[in-house]
Amino acid sequence: MDVRQIRWFFKKMEPIRYGLYLVFTLLYVDYQIHSNVGLNELILNTGSVIGFEGIIIEGSIRFFYRLFQSHSEDRTKLTEDYSALMYQYSRVQLIEYAGAIFPGEEIAFRTHFSAPFQFEFNHNLKEKIYELPEQIKNRSSELMKAHDCSTIYNQVTVRLEDCQQFGNAVKITYSRTTYYDLLITNRAMDYGLEKERWHTVKSVRQIYEPGPFLTPLSQSKLSNHLGFNGFVELADGYIIFVLRNANVSVGKRRWNPSVSASYKTQYGLDDERQMSEKHMGNAIRREIADELKIPVGKNECLENCIFAFYRDLVEGGKPHFVFYYRLLDPKWTKAYFQANFAHECLKRQAVHNRRRIRKMVKKRACFEFFSLEELKKGELQAGGFLAPSGKLYKMQSDGTISLALLLKHLANDSTN
Repeated sequence: MDVRQIRWFFKKMEPIRYGLYLVFTLLYVDYQIHSNVGLNELILNTGSVIGFEGIIIEGSIRFFYRLFQSHSEDRTKLTEDYSALMYQYSRVQLIEYAGAIFPGEEIAFRTHFSAPFQFEFNHNLKEKIYELPEQIKNRSSELMKAHDCSTIYNQVTVRLEDCQQFGNAVKITYSRTTYYDLLITNRAMDYGLEKERWHTVKSVRQIYEPGPFLTPLSQSKLSNHLGFNGFVELADGYIIFVLRNANVSVGKRRWNPSVSASYKTQYGLDDERQMSEKHMGNAIRREIADELKIPVGKNECLENCIFAFYRDLVEGGKPHFVFYYRLLDPKWTKAYFQANFAHECLKRQAVHNRRRIRKMVKKRACFEFFSLEELKKGELQAGGFLAPSGKLYKMQSDGTISLALLLKHLANDSTN
């Protein structure tokens, strides 16, 4: 059942809701009459009960509506039928690892033994601002409803116009877009623009990315803001995985790599609003600090940790890069990381409200740790990771694609 079906269902429940009001009110009136209550007191008490009924019934309906909507929101706006999706893009060279196929297209890749990427930036389009296609602009309010249960915000982000690999060089052309534009394009690919009862007439994917080829970045009509995933390995050999909360715009209650973020302009551009290798490293550094509370020195060239770029078919070809960073300081063990995360969250109590701090501290229970050996022994699928213990960790497509690329990147690395 998708979001629209849930709305339709609860709308059809309105007669039942009013019926409940009537039944409970009549029962109460009958009880009061048999209790020999006076007329004035009966009217006063009945009015109070009706108000109380309204609070209870309306509150219950709203609670269950939000609960059902939250659990169905992600699959309503982005398909989870990865097999059908990969069949739809039959002419795309999909990412493969250990016999499994993943709904992503590789743009650039290097092995662990290769020298770091040398980035070249084309700044000619840096002032260009992405414009929504008319069909999406006219339905923007409707498409934004796909994110009713998500905490959303807006900010200027970097749009990837083109990305090409030439040997060890990666050439990047970029412009500007906004997070709102991402939400109603890449992040609402399968949300129906028109609906007749249960039948979806058309979606953003059907209009702009129907397959079997994926439109090149330079010709794409979607927002395509640049995101990135990263794997942080602790000094005792464990890689951090994070359980996403229930109000993010995608991947609710799913496991993700150590860092999953958008490429933010305040971290990733210089004073001339230009991308650079240094500022790519800074964007990674700031997200590691923000999400994991791990400080990384400015002398470390984190841009050298980037090993892959790819496009996620689930999000209409949205581009991402992937990094892998090892903490060499021996104090950063699993136990120290968890204690430090809690300590850093509590330190913010003076500037954040207590409820938010409790949520941040609770996040300690939302980490998992795997050694590289465990990741290699487990079974990686398009929809998640089956650990050697037999437990399935459900993941969003960008997480499994990134993990597949990491394992390819580290293949035959004797240091692991």
